[in-house]
Order: sequence, then structure tokens, then C-alpha cells
Amino acid sequence: MTIEGGLGHSFLKGYASAGAAYFGQWKVAADSGTAVPPIVAGLKGSMVGFGPEVDLPICKCGLLMTARYLFDVNTRVATKGNSLLVSIVWAHPSKP
Repeated sequence: MTIEGGLGHSFLKGYASAGAAYFGQWKVAADSGTAVPPIVAGLKGSMVGFGPEVDLPICKCGLLMTARYLFDVNTRVATKGNSLLVSIVWAHPSKP
């Protein structure tokens, strides 16, 4: 199960925003089978993190950029580490 969200504030007449993002992930079923290492067999992992996020327009042509850095604050039975996500989206406006 994954939960993601955040709180922020818009600026540049609503075209950009900045704030804090968070996530939480929890395994709802334990791993099983012969390929699962005995050290994690029967365990359920979880991860929780938070950090800053900014959404900015790149140009007037509809390109938008999101940058998010998430600090790993609690990880259990998984690889630990912080995350950086950068995405670029082209928003094509629809006609009325």
C-alpha cells in the first residue's frame, strides 16, 4: 500500500508551487517461496519519507518541471536511501 501527498503554496499567478511532499509504503503480504532469502522470509517491509518539492513552468510552450527530494526517515526490510525525482511534462491545453 502506498500513500503520497504534500502541502504547498502557489506563486507566479498559480503557474508554480513549492512545498513539502511525503510518502509511506507498507507491504501487506509477506514474501514467501524458495527464492526468498531466509533472513527476510515471512517479514513485511515499510518505508516512510518526506522532503521539499517544487513545480515550475519551463517555457510558455506548456513544459512543466517537478523536482522532489525525499529523505528516507524510516525503512524496514528494504534498501535505505534518499530519493531525487525530476520530471518534465508537456501540458497540451484542450479546446472548449
